[in-house]
Amino acid sequence: MWEPQNRTEEDHATSYKSLRRSVGALGFLLPFSLIVAGIVHHDIEPSISHYYYTEMGDVLVGSLAAIAIFLGSYRGYVPQHDEWISDHKLALITAAAALGVALFPSDGFLDRRNEAAVIETSARFVSGLHFASAAIFLISLGCFALFKFTRSATPKSAWTAEKKRENRIYIASGLTIFAAVIAIAAIKLIDMDNQWAGPFPDWMFWLETLAVWAFALSWLVKGETLEAAMRMLSPSSDKP
Repeated sequence: MWEPQNRTEEDHATSYKSLRRSVGALGFLLPFSLIVAGIVHHDIEPSISHYYYTEMGDVLVGSLAAIAIFLGSYRGYVPQHDEWISDHKLALITAAAALGVALFPSDGFLDRRNEAAVIETSARFVSGLHFASAAIFLISLGCFALFKFTRSATPKSAWTAEKKRENRIYIASGLTIFAAVIAIAAIKLIDMDNQWAGPFPDWMFWLETLAVWAFALSWLVKGETLEAAMRMLSPSSDKP
């Protein structure tokens, strides 16, 4: 595992760990809060985006905006010569996509109270921007888990058991995200008439939640959240 060479590098490392934990925590808490709201009101919305025009709309937009801010400030590791995109550039793309999801509502608002104020053509355009942003957001997070977090300056032959275990989590998280995105796209293409909306009205919400929680897990692990929690629970372990 990489170790900081001086106090400045140590501070940077601590800052990045805190940032990763913050992103992961927001990713976990967002769907959780929406589920709690759905249980309280006995109504889970068809998708995470449909909460835009509910009383949880501010939570949705605020969480996405916060994730975007954190990602926008994320620099990551120094890019290697064989990398097709740096951590920072991928983080900026993900941040922009998160803002797109927050700022452009889904077509769920056609069923809401402001229906008369929206022209259908513009509504579909905005909805298209929303779904494009959501796809880019999730795919970028999948790329982080699969291709960024699994990298190491240490040769693979020298990886510790901990690094190997973490990489299995990253790979599982990334594959889960991509599987959820593919499933959503496939169902949307196959079920053009929304026949699934009858028996499974909230199918998209649960697939999105699965993807978001997978992304949250990868960032929490990358931020060494479990190790930090164990140190807090066992402060005496640091003593000689």
